[in-house]
Amino acid sequence: MYINKNKKGQVTSFLPQLVLVILAFVFIAMVLGRFMTDINDVAAEELCHDSMAMRAASYFQIAGTEISLTPSLCKTIDLKVEGDREEIKKQIADKMARCWWMFNEGRYDDVLDSNELSNIFGWEDYQNKCFICYSAMINEEEIEGGTITKTEMFEYLLNNQYYKVNGTYIDYIQSYGGPGAAMVMGDINPEEAYAITFLSKSTDDNSWAIGDWAAVVAIGVGTAVTVGTIACIILEPCGAIIGTGLLLTGGIAASTATAASIGYLEVHAINEIISQLYSEERAVSMVWVSSLESAQMADCVITDVAGE
Repeated sequence: MYINKNKKGQVTSFLPQLVLVILAFVFIAMVLGRFMTDINDVAAEELCHDSMAMRAASYFQIAGTEISLTPSLCKTIDLKVEGDREEIKKQIADKMARCWWMFNEGRYDDVLDSNELSNIFGWEDYQNKCFICYSAMINEEEIEGGTITKTEMFEYLLNNQYYKVNGTYIDYIQSYGGPGAAMVMGDINPEEAYAITFLSKSTDDNSWAIGDWAAVVAIGVGTAVTVGTIACIILEPCGAIIGTGLLLTGGIAASTATAASIGYLEVHAINEIISQLYSEERAVSMVWVSSLESAQMADCVITDVAGE
């Protein structure tokens, strides 16, 4: 819930109750922070989710000043991903969905502007508004069948059911809470480290969005995609992109695809898309999997509850 108190009387009656709630929450947070390294991953995920929800609920304005006193209690969780081919894909997909849940499923994208979102998530001082939910090491010497390509991982998200909704992983991220997008930025290889990252909406300029496509635009390879989604599998280094109205900027054009005519973008257009995905130009929030190194190079936050 977004709280905007403009009338003096309302603020006066509201503040004492709010301050008491926040002080209690801060006290609990301080106690939990001492033992954060000892709690299990599920508890850490829930603490992050609850702190984000509390920050949004306690976010308000006084005399034009935006305030959220509730601390952010998210930390990057280290994972070891093990198992056969299908188990690896499922673990990655599950954690992408869980990362989306930790940051409240894009529910604030429609009601808050990009600056307000940055304040809620506690990222005012970071140029790129993103947080690494998980650093995931593929803890296998080899994957039977070889590399899990970005196309294969993309199709897993697109075609497999997610338990929380009556739909796929993509259905969940794209439309269950608020608008969203999911991305697979590269192939999955054994004994390599990956980041599962949440990237918040960072611009309110929707002039470059094109709305829902009635067909797939594909570059590099073609993939069957249901009507109402945007899908794009593009050449390295970007990978597979899934979302709603996200891909094209004003100067980029692509034809809607038919079975005989797949939309095509030139190399300079691909580079522009990649640049925007790694920059601040995001009209909705996203979750993606990429190499850990590339996420760190993108200046995404990787931290524990103490901010270290």
